[in-house]
Amino acid sequence: MFKSKVLCLRFLNCCYQWAACCFTYYGLSLSSTSINGANRYISFMLVVCIEIPGVLISTPLLLWLKRRTLLSSAFSITAIAIWITPFIPREYSTAVLVFFMLAKASITCAFNSIYMPTAEQFPTNLRNTIMNSCSMTGRIGSTLLTLTVFLGTQHASLPAVLFASTSIIAGISTLFNPETLINYSSLSLTVVYLDLVSNICRNGNDIFGPFAYLIPSKNATEIAESETKIEKLTAEKTKIEEQLEKNLESLQDITQPLIEKKEKLQNDLLGFQTKVDECKAELTVSSNELKICQHSELCERRKYNSWKQSLEDSKTELDVKKKELKELQSNLSEVKKAAIEYREQLQERHKEENELTVQLRKLRSEVDEQKRNMNAMRSNNKMLDALMQQKIKGRIPGILGRLGDLGGIDAKYDVAISTCCGRLDNIVVDTVSTAQACIEYLKEANAGRATFIALEKVKDIRGRDRIQTPENVHRLYDLIKYEDPQVLPAFYFALHDTLVADDIEQATRIAYGAKRYRTVTLKGELIEISGSISGGGRPIRGRMGQQVKTKTSRNDANTSMSGDNLEEMQRKVEELGNRISYCQEQQGQLDRDSRNIDVQIKQKETAVKRLVCEVDSLEKSLPLVEQQCEAQKLQMETTKSDPAKVKELQSIIQKNEEALKVSEAEAKKIKDKVTEVEKKIKSITSEKVKSLETKIDDLTKQITKLSKNVSRLKVEVNTSERNCVKTQETIDNLGKEVVDAQEQVMAKNQERDETYKQMEEAKGRVREIEAEINKAQSGGTEIKKEILKLQEEEQQGKVLRVDIEQKLQAIDKLVNDVKEQLPKLKYRLKGLKLREIPKQDPQEPLKVYQDEELSTHKTKDLEYKISCLDEQIQATTTPNIGAIEEYYTRREVYLERVRVLEDITKKRNEMRHLYDEVRKRRHNEFKEGFNIITRKLREMYQMITQGGDAELELVDSMDPFTEGVSFSVRPPKKTWKNISNLSGGEKTLSSLALVFALHYYKPSPLYFMDEIDAALDFKNVSIVANYIRERTRNAQFIIISLRTNMFELSHCLTGIYKVHDCTQSLSMANSVPDYCLPQPSSQVASQQIDEPIRPSQESADSLTNGTRTPLSQVISSQESDVFDNVRNGKLPEEMETS
Repeated sequence: MFKSKVLCLRFLNCCYQWAACCFTYYGLSLSSTSINGANRYISFMLVVCIEIPGVLISTPLLLWLKRRTLLSSAFSITAIAIWITPFIPREYSTAVLVFFMLAKASITCAFNSIYMPTAEQFPTNLRNTIMNSCSMTGRIGSTLLTLTVFLGTQHASLPAVLFASTSIIAGISTLFNPETLINYSSLSLTVVYLDLVSNICRNGNDIFGPFAYLIPSKNATEIAESETKIEKLTAEKTKIEEQLEKNLESLQDITQPLIEKKEKLQNDLLGFQTKVDECKAELTVSSNELKICQHSELCERRKYNSWKQSLEDSKTELDVKKKELKELQSNLSEVKKAAIEYREQLQERHKEENELTVQLRKLRSEVDEQKRNMNAMRSNNKMLDALMQQKIKGRIPGILGRLGDLGGIDAKYDVAISTCCGRLDNIVVDTVSTAQACIEYLKEANAGRATFIALEKVKDIRGRDRIQTPENVHRLYDLIKYEDPQVLPAFYFALHDTLVADDIEQATRIAYGAKRYRTVTLKGELIEISGSISGGGRPIRGRMGQQVKTKTSRNDANTSMSGDNLEEMQRKVEELGNRISYCQEQQGQLDRDSRNIDVQIKQKETAVKRLVCEVDSLEKSLPLVEQQCEAQKLQMETTKSDPAKVKELQSIIQKNEEALKVSEAEAKKIKDKVTEVEKKIKSITSEKVKSLETKIDDLTKQITKLSKNVSRLKVEVNTSERNCVKTQETIDNLGKEVVDAQEQVMAKNQERDETYKQMEEAKGRVREIEAEINKAQSGGTEIKKEILKLQEEEQQGKVLRVDIEQKLQAIDKLVNDVKEQLPKLKYRLKGLKLREIPKQDPQEPLKVYQDEELSTHKTKDLEYKISCLDEQIQATTTPNIGAIEEYYTRREVYLERVRVLEDITKKRNEMRHLYDEVRKRRHNEFKEGFNIITRKLREMYQMITQGGDAELELVDSMDPFTEGVSFSVRPPKKTWKNISNLSGGEKTLSSLALVFALHYYKPSPLYFMDEIDAALDFKNVSIVANYIRERTRNAQFIIISLRTNMFELSHCLTGIYKVHDCTQSLSMANSVPDYCLPQPSSQVASQQIDEPIRPSQESADSLTNGTRTPLSQVISSQESDVFDNVRNGKLPEEMETS
């Protein structure tokens, strides 16, 4: 790619376009939460949603528009939309959001479309590399995006200007891209052309591959010419070879004397060589004897030299360690100073963060309070919101707010004050002129109607003094919470001396006392001073809150507060947040650096301790080494070899060396003569043979070259003939073979590279073989050298054996000492025991090392570790070993108590399960009976009232036994009500229906009813009486009644009367039912109602017509006379006597 200037420029252009696209795309996403005047959550949601149409329209635009047009338009629209946003006033936040979304949609389209034109601009073999590089550049652009946050702190419009500038430059750069969107016909032509070229390249080196039919005739001429030349060269080569054989035969007679002379000289050289070897052997033997004679002296000298060298090494090492220790200590002090500086910087950053956090918290509280105040001025009342907006804008500053919002009261009295104070919705203003201005504004804006309270007209301070109230009840005015005392007259104007009572009875006593008061109960029942009572029904709530919603003391200060000031405060909040984030990042970096420095300090302190120990050890060992060196020096001086024998051996060695020199000189002379003879033989043969051999080699090469050329031409002829047949088929399939051709080219390139590598390896092996050949040629002399070297090594081995034997004796002594100490150490080892420490990982057992493992450890290292561990043990306090035993004792007690707890828990769970089963059974049985009673209650009530409805409901369906049952009734042609809110007659009918439903579920043999018909009209009395008479067969009803519609339908009558201050009773039968006749004792009337019972048609008609059966048709004439006498005050004789 870098070989082509055009491709390089395209690559750089694409990289910038990718970076600009990612920079702008992610920048708009990041800036969506800071749009002026818009809610950050709504704006972010809309900006995210607008990406969906941007992605959807990118695909059809890629098909319809050209690549350059699409990308250039997308970048340009993005830049224009971003440039417009800073010039829009902040009041038009919706317009800003619209242009922002347009820019986001446009850059999203570019973000999804940039892949295709980038890939189409480059060849296939570079495409993956280019795409990866452009993607990496895009990531760099998105990374640089975070720096724009700091630009926003300088000026709010700088990020937008940067985004727009980057986009417009990217849009201009896309115009320099080549247009890659082409039609089908041109694409097909390009593919055919590329296939043709690829096929020509595969057919061979001939550039006229398509004209392969011309090759056979052309190659046939070349083949004939080459064969003719081969024949001529072969004949010439034969002649030269014959002449070479003749010359070799003639040279054999000339060189024969020289060859014989050479052989004679070589025989003489062999004798002198044997003499040289004998001299060398004698010299070696005498030298070895001299070394053995001087062995002791040399050993002691070597030992002295070794101790001396050890002493010098120890001194050098001590100096190096001291120097290193000094440098390390100075470096450690510098690192500690740096650590202190880092800690101070960290404290400063922490202090700065705390200060900024305090400022941020204070500013946030001010912003939140401002928002609350502005929200408090808004309500569900459009009229009130309109007036408060006029106050905020400063047009009507005298508005204080709604009366109910200017105060607060406990939730206990919410219903009471909401019911009795109708002026809570009035608007409180300072003067009458303010009220008139508000009225004028409401008329102009058609915002509704309102009632106003002008404080200048209601300044009555009587309410500020507490009054003595009956039964010490509270005055509502005294219970109101307020912040601005100037609103108190308005509250007193609305409430006056209204008292609040707990219930209606207390309210009645207070309201109708010696001095009448306006009284309201906690349930909202209101008694006016005039004595009228109102309230009941659904209570009124929520007209006054528990806290003051509109704070007038802050309204004046906040009146001039506008949205711009609030946005400025929010911008300061964001700026402080960014500064705090920057401080936190710096703290994190400083903290990491401080930790790294602490680690370095620990490492350097450890190194200092180690060096101190090593220096101390060297200083202690240095005197011992000096003493040992002096002792070895004395030992070396006392150990001397026999001078006479040494002198004798030295003279023998000198003689052997002289004899060896003489023999070697004579052998060298003969070698020189042999060399001269060889040179003469070579000069004679080279004059007559070398030129012929050279000619033969040249002819052979020419013949070989021509033969290869002939073979190649024949192969080309055969290939061209085959290609002529297949050319037409190949042309038809060219369009399908483009991809295969490219892959084959790449494979061939790889094969070519591998072939080059193999060729280089082969050349290397050839060079190695040539070197081995040269080495083999000079192997004779090297073997001799190796023999001598081996002999010297043998002699050194003998000397080394003596040294090893001495060392072995010392080691045997050391081994014996170790064997003596080994039983003691094993006994001590058995006494060692690892204790298990609670709440820690189990320790590895004491390991017994094998010989191979022990060989890896060095004695000095182990001694150093032991010294370090001893220092650690001395530095630590003595552990309390008894704590472990105590732990195990307490652990056993704990486990025992856990078992007891588990048993108790198991029993508890069993009892809980039993309790749950019984509770569930009780609930199910109750629900079953409750459903039956509810169903029968509805049927009974519908039957009695002929159209009403009644229902029993559980207050708490999950636990019906806590809150009880609610009885709701819907009388005919009325709404649903609770039974406590019904009239007397409705309550009676509802209660009777419930009694009959209970009688159905669980019958009772006897019922007593006291004047159940007192509150009923004649129609309902007749319905109840007929139901009891005609349908109740399995119980006895004793009813106390004064209504003829009831007792005239009874089976038996019992009258209670008083004569002469004595209470008397009289019983008589209206009729004699069958069950009243004497029955056998075995027959028991115990029947239950199994289905809903309704009155007969005759009874229903009589009830509907308002008639009833006369008493004379029910009782006999005799009974009628007695009854009339009783009614007239005439009693029978038996009654009078009794």
